[in-house]
Amino acid sequence: MPSSSLPPSTSSAGDAELGAIQELLTQGRLTDARMKLETLVSRQPGVPRYQALIHYAKGREAQLARRIDEARVELMDALQLDPDLQLAKTALGELFTRRK
Repeated sequence: MPSSSLPPSTSSAGDAELGAIQELLTQGRLTDARMKLETLVSRQPGVPRYQALIHYAKGREAQLARRIDEARVELMDALQLDPDLQLAKTALGELFTRRK
C-alpha cells in the first residue's frame, strides 16, 4: 500500500481523524478506515475529500478481492471527487499495470 500522505482537511477535528484514518489505510485496514470515514462524512457531509477517501477504500477492497471492474469504478469516483488524491492515482495505476 502506498504511504502517500493524505491532503489536508478543512477542520482540526477532521485533521486528527484523518491522521488515524491514514494509519489504518497504511496498515491495509481498509474496512476500518472506511467505517471511520463514513462517520466523518455523516458529521461533515460537505467535504468531498472524505467521500473520495471512502471510494478509495472501497476501490482497494474490491481490488484486493479481484473485483477489478468495481475497483476501477470506485477509484475513478474517488478521483472525480478529489482529482489530487494521490492514493487513488497510485492504486488506479497499479490496477492498470496488473491488467496488462
